[in-house]
Amino acid sequence: MRAVKIDPLAQKSSTIELTLNPNESLQEIYEIIGSSKIKTARFGRGNLLIAAEEEGEQTPEAAFHLPLVGIIYGTALVLKETDEGEIVDAKFPEALAEISTVYLGPSAIAKAKNFSMEF
Repeated sequence: MRAVKIDPLAQKSSTIELTLNPNESLQEIYEIIGSSKIKTARFGRGNLLIAAEEEGEQTPEAAFHLPLVGIIYGTALVLKETDEGEIVDAKFPEALAEISTVYLGPSAIAKAKNFSMEF
């Protein structure tokens, strides 16, 4: 299954092929993102971002900002989710990930962690 991997340490997005079907096993995803605790974010038309649940499990220097999703700490995968909840091949172009993703360095991460808004 095709996925887009966003790697903030390498500051690169790439298309990868998952060997395990994520509808049956998430083990391969856990290995890629470096955590067995995941969170998901849906954005655009059926795009599904999968990342580590807590930034503490990832290298603090490794973060990126993706519009409509926010700041993500560590490596993430983008796949597609159908209306029925089935995960399928990513339709999110790698090129769009490259131009949409803003990679954050340590100083930007520190500011983001300390930033809060009160309403």
